[in-house]
Amino acid sequence: MQIDSSKRITRLRIALRVARSSIWFSIFFAATANAQTYRQMVSTEYVFAADRSFTYTVHSETTPLTQSVLQGASQLRYSVNGNQTFEVVEAYTRKSDGQQIAVSPSEIVSQDGVVGPLLSYADIKIRQIPFKNVAIGDTVVATVRYTEQHHYLGDGFSASFALRPSGADVMYEMTVRRPTAMPFVHAAQQFNYEETPAGEMVVHHWSGHFQIPQSTEQNVADLASRLPRLSFSTFASYEEIGRAFSAGAAQLLNVTPAIASLADDITGGKVGHREQAEAIFDWVTGNIHYLALVIGVGRVVPNPPETVIANRYGDCKDVATLMRALLAAKGIASEYALINTNPVYQLEETPHVGSFNHVIVYLPEFNLYADPTASVSFVGRLPRADRGKPVLRVAKDQVMQAKTPIGTAGDNFARVSSRLRIGADEIVHGETTVEGSGEFAQVLRRFVAQSEGKSAQVALDALGKQLDIIGEYGLEMPPATSRAEPYSIKTKWTADKPLELVAKGMRVPPGLTPITTNVSYLFGQLTRNRVYSALCQPGRVVQEVSIELPDGILSKDLPKRVHASAASFEFTREWSRRKRTIVEHSELRSTVASGTCSPETITAVANAVDEIRNSVAPTLRFARSSGKNE
Repeated sequence: MQIDSSKRITRLRIALRVARSSIWFSIFFAATANAQTYRQMVSTEYVFAADRSFTYTVHSETTPLTQSVLQGASQLRYSVNGNQTFEVVEAYTRKSDGQQIAVSPSEIVSQDGVVGPLLSYADIKIRQIPFKNVAIGDTVVATVRYTEQHHYLGDGFSASFALRPSGADVMYEMTVRRPTAMPFVHAAQQFNYEETPAGEMVVHHWSGHFQIPQSTEQNVADLASRLPRLSFSTFASYEEIGRAFSAGAAQLLNVTPAIASLADDITGGKVGHREQAEAIFDWVTGNIHYLALVIGVGRVVPNPPETVIANRYGDCKDVATLMRALLAAKGIASEYALINTNPVYQLEETPHVGSFNHVIVYLPEFNLYADPTASVSFVGRLPRADRGKPVLRVAKDQVMQAKTPIGTAGDNFARVSSRLRIGADEIVHGETTVEGSGEFAQVLRRFVAQSEGKSAQVALDALGKQLDIIGEYGLEMPPATSRAEPYSIKTKWTADKPLELVAKGMRVPPGLTPITTNVSYLFGQLTRNRVYSALCQPGRVVQEVSIELPDGILSKDLPKRVHASAASFEFTREWSRRKRTIVEHSELRSTVASGTCSPETITAVANAVDEIRNSVAPTLRFARSSGKNE
């Protein structure tokens, strides 16, 4: 069995992947499968030679049990790297009565290259095997074999396999045969394991029978850590992986006259290393577009900085190398930081190349990280996908494991201030100022970038519809590239129809704002009794809405104070009144110390929120006054 990796590849920012380096198996029909919709048997074998070349054989037998999985069972897709050869040993449909219907070699479809919107692998080939006359209860059988003579990252190879929650009944076994003298690190969970010597070879064997119900949980973090999985590597340590990466990239960091001249132009008038580093970051993010056309060794070796400058595009390792070269020209030390932008917050026990899919930059002089592919971030302010993550820092003479900062509630802070003026005609005129720092500044910058790209009116129309604020809108905003914090925008709107305050009352909107006191910003979807950990983050949102009532209208009793709390979570909402102005003040706070929250923590927050759910957005009630001075 082999996954269709083409969809996943387009999301990767660094081509550090090695064939079969990270595999989800038993996922042909994960999107539609329920319990016992199909059975699958997978048997794989690696045979390594003394030079670490290998053959990799995969045998799979898949039996669809329901109509919903027939389409997936009728075709298998295999990706083949440019450093591999591939052969189909056998492929046929075994009918329930035992008849075998072979796949003709002429029917196997071949596609050269995997093309994505940001990342394309020009040397990957896709082989798709169609199976004839597959019905419920039939079995699709395939055996394929890969041969790999050399590897993309030095002479090392690593692989990791995990069983995804798909509702299938899966029997899986893997055998690795390798020379006794070859370095070999491995780990597994929930698998049976045997190891036996065989002359000058060692045979490793893992096996297991699994039935994992399909999960509907959203916002899942560190999924693989809870699943049956196994991994192995010929790298002795993560540090060795870092050194192998550095060996291919180090010579590109030499400061050429062209790089030195450009660095001087970029930093002209900038005083001190911090200002110069920020100027270089701004130039790189403003002038180099993220795009990768990857061929062969280009998966792990960056392009020369001069090439990136000439092309005005590059992938993450290209952009990081260019930034490092420019920094070096100004005498500013920097390091690569290999990281994973997926929701993975812990490294696998086995040193695995697939643990990293992105490269950012670390500046030891300031103890700060920077992601030069993220234009809405800046030096010291990483995008959320980079924060709280393990990294492999790679300098010229040193490789070390570290962790990017997750930040605090004070670092990720937003203030939303809205003023609603209700005229005598009961038309609402609103004005909202939104200020954000850290994560919330990036939320605002992304909103501004989208507004610039598709016009502010389109963005405001979508936001108004989302918040049930319908009318005419206005927006004042600085450029998305502004580094000032707090970053601030201002919106204005006029409702399209009058309220009926006395007859219907009023639910108070937060204002026309992309940030509100919504718990999901900080904890994601709140699902009780989760199985898997969830993404979360520290942060604080303060929201204040003042409502100026027209003459002749009085508010009745104000809602009571609302308060909810759990471990690392607190929410409050209070109401006050001064003459004809009502003020709603809310505060949401998360003080979590990492990027993940346990199922127990999410359940506790969900329970706390449920206790106040019906009182958070009450309908205010009004009456007509007998005189203007009431």
